[in-house]
This record gives sequence, structure tokens and C-alpha cells, in this order.
Amino acid sequence: MKGAVFDLDGTLVDSMGAWHAADVAFLEKRGLPQEEDYFAALKALYFRLAAEYTIERYGLYDETPDDLIAEWRGYVQREYDFDIQAKPGALEYLRALKDAGVKTAIATSNEPELCAGLLRRLGLDRLTDAVVYTSEAARPKGFPDVYLLAAERMGVPPEETVVFEDVLKCVRGAKDGGFRVVAVYDESSRDDWEEMRIEADAAIESFAELSAGADVP
Repeated sequence: MKGAVFDLDGTLVDSMGAWHAADVAFLEKRGLPQEEDYFAALKALYFRLAAEYTIERYGLYDETPDDLIAEWRGYVQREYDFDIQAKPGALEYLRALKDAGVKTAIATSNEPELCAGLLRRLGLDRLTDAVVYTSEAARPKGFPDVYLLAAERMGVPPEETVVFEDVLKCVRGAKDGGFRVVAVYDESSRDDWEEMRIEADAAIESFAELSAGADVP
């Protein structure tokens, strides 16, 4: 392994609970049903695509994508600035990779304005060589584009790069790009965990399993 690409939310940081609460509040405000397939669909979409999908799905044509993005950001901004923490062992594993000379990048569907403070607060901006946003890629997660862009920015070919992801659709997208993939457990994806374990090259329930070394199982 010469390079490693990490998803942010649900993989490196324990933030999916904040997002679920935001989604619930958003739907309740409009009297809309809480549907599991809606929550699942949002996981692989960056903000603008998620907003456009939500407007189309629920017929919210009197609202704009910018309206939805601002509301979602308002629900979670404080958590990102002050409360959300790294998952157990994640920072230690990143330090181990850095010490071993492995290039690292974050590939996230989040937006720069929201997660910049969190990256600084947790030191993730100093522990990684690049941060790549899905909005910079041609297609959303579920396709390999953002991982290929991250590998390009690290200067490491896909076949020498490992991707860490917590969502089944994203595991599949990274595999399609020729990457080895490690599935990372998150409570928000528990229903897909067994399938993720099968489709990924390796699976971990915590980075603490890897923090003593700089390679994957």
C-alpha cells in the first residue's frame, strides 16, 4: 500500500447521527414521511445533488437547492465546529501511515465550508496529503471518479491505493476503479454490513484494529 483514501463522514469521524437528526428535522418541518430508502440515497450524494434529488422526490419546487443546503448546514454546523469527534483509532492510524511514508487523502461528499473547521480541529488537514470533494468529480460516489481524482492528487496509482468506506454503494464504486477496499463499520450502515464484508477486500469494525501498524489486513 503506497496510498490510502478515506471517506470522512461515518468512516473517519462519527458524524452520521448528526446527519440523521438533521434529515429527520428537515422532513418533520414539512410533514414528509421518514423513508429508509431516502436516507440511503443521500449517503452517496454531495450537497447540491442531494438537494436536487430531495426537491424532485418530494415536489418541493418552491424551494431552491441553495435553500435546502443552507438549512441542512444550519442543523449541523455547530456539531462540526465543536462536537463531532474522530472514530476510535482513526487519528492514530493516519499518523502511523504518515510515519510509514504512505500518501493519504480524504474523499468526501461533504462541502468545504462545512467541514473545514472540523478538519482543522481534529488535525485531519495536517495528517492527510489531500482533501477531495465529490463535487469536484464528474460523478457522485457510487462511481470511482472521486477516488481516482484522490489517487491522482496523491500521485499513487489505484492498484497501489486502498480505499476506506462505510457505505455499500461507495465500496462498490471504489472497487470499480480498481482499488482495494476496506469496509469500515458504522451504525448507520449496519443493515448492509454483512454484504459489505463480502464485497470489500477487508473489513474492520474500528481503526483501533489497525492503529498498531501501517497496513490493512
